[in-house]
Amino acid sequence: MVGSSVNSAAAPRDWVSAKATKYLPAGSLRARFSLGVIWSLAGAVISRGFSLIASIVCARFLGKTGFGELGMIQSTVGTFGTFAGLGLGLTATKYVAESRSRDAVKVGRILALSAVVAFLSGALMASLLAVTASSLSRTVLKDGGLVGPLAAASGLVFFGALNGAQTGALAGFEAFRTIAGVNVWAGFLSFPLVVLGVWRWGLDGAVWGLVAAMAVNWLFNNRALRRECRRSGIAYDLKRCHREWRILYRFSLPAFLASVVVGSALWICNMLLVHQPNGYSQLGLYTAADRWRLLVLFIPTSAFSMAVPVLSNLHGAGDASGFSRVFRANLLLNSMLVLSIALPIVALSRWIMAMYGRPFRPGWPILVILAFSALPEALNTILGHPLIVTGAMWWRCGFDVLLGALLVGTAAALIPRWGPIGLACAYGLAFSISSACLYFWGTVAIARIVVAEPLQCAHPEDAQSDQ
Repeated sequence: MVGSSVNSAAAPRDWVSAKATKYLPAGSLRARFSLGVIWSLAGAVISRGFSLIASIVCARFLGKTGFGELGMIQSTVGTFGTFAGLGLGLTATKYVAESRSRDAVKVGRILALSAVVAFLSGALMASLLAVTASSLSRTVLKDGGLVGPLAAASGLVFFGALNGAQTGALAGFEAFRTIAGVNVWAGFLSFPLVVLGVWRWGLDGAVWGLVAAMAVNWLFNNRALRRECRRSGIAYDLKRCHREWRILYRFSLPAFLASVVVGSALWICNMLLVHQPNGYSQLGLYTAADRWRLLVLFIPTSAFSMAVPVLSNLHGAGDASGFSRVFRANLLLNSMLVLSIALPIVALSRWIMAMYGRPFRPGWPILVILAFSALPEALNTILGHPLIVTGAMWWRCGFDVLLGALLVGTAAALIPRWGPIGLACAYGLAFSISSACLYFWGTVAIARIVVAEPLQCAHPEDAQSDQ
């Protein structure tokens, strides 16, 4: 009887294993793509679930105005964090993926350079936020009560810069299972920190809880990256990391400028809303709805975060056919996944906003608009991948400058008339126009760069041996 039950339990596992071996042979492009999606999606769903529940708890304790203040603090942190990040996460992803199979020494220098620059820029911008918290709160944010929480949020800037570089490097190794594990454990341990903080100390406690959560995330990321380096036989090379400084202005600089433009535009849009009558209350509504837009985006972008490292690796290997297949599959599957998540959220929008409390119920139209806006935003990201992988970062930066101008321009026109609904409409319009421009430009230019021409190393000088 025991043997029979064991055999019956093992039969489904054997069947799954056989099918996986048949359709996902080890080492194949299909297996790399599919397993990356599965692991990334699993980690994204669980970690974002903890984050959403924590946001609902915070809204319940803080109320609409307090939650708006928390949203403004996070928006300000995001702007400072953009300057601190310097585009290092994306830089690490591209160059680690591109070089890990052919030049382990170069990868060691890149990892060391990104770690040093992330530490210095993170410390600098965190210090700047802490020092200017008082003047920012009283003059720009028009709320003297935000001095303490904003100063505490400098910890988010510092650990965010470190996490960005480390997560980018892990993605470059295609360590998607590791990233998923980090996200799950970090989300699981972070949730009680945020909830306890907001319950005991209100807005200050919520911010300190977020800082502690980010520190926990950094600890897991640091340990995971060092383990991945040992497994791949790669050592950090601090003494010679300066040899890769060209990467900073050739790739990191346009990536950084693009992030600054978009991040600053989003912050300006929030400021335009805050400066309306009952501004923080209106921002509270928008922030609650925006958490679900982030969910719609977070799951597919996390599930397909493997696209850039896989495409970079294929580009470095000169595999044009594989590059084209992965790009098309990513575009199709990401679009389908965004819609499959957005549509149920739209259908349940009234109930979702009611979870945050009675004052949040009128915000359901904002949620509907933002959920649909996630599709053009996802397309904007995906259509930009070939530009990133082929090193055409200044083109990518140009499209983000267009996006930032559209965001601020449409928000300035719509917010005074429609408040947070106007901001949501501006968001959707700006990303739709930017994605359309990327698509029409990309159907000709990207096809020529990626498919028609032989794919070679984006920068021939990278292939030179060290002397």
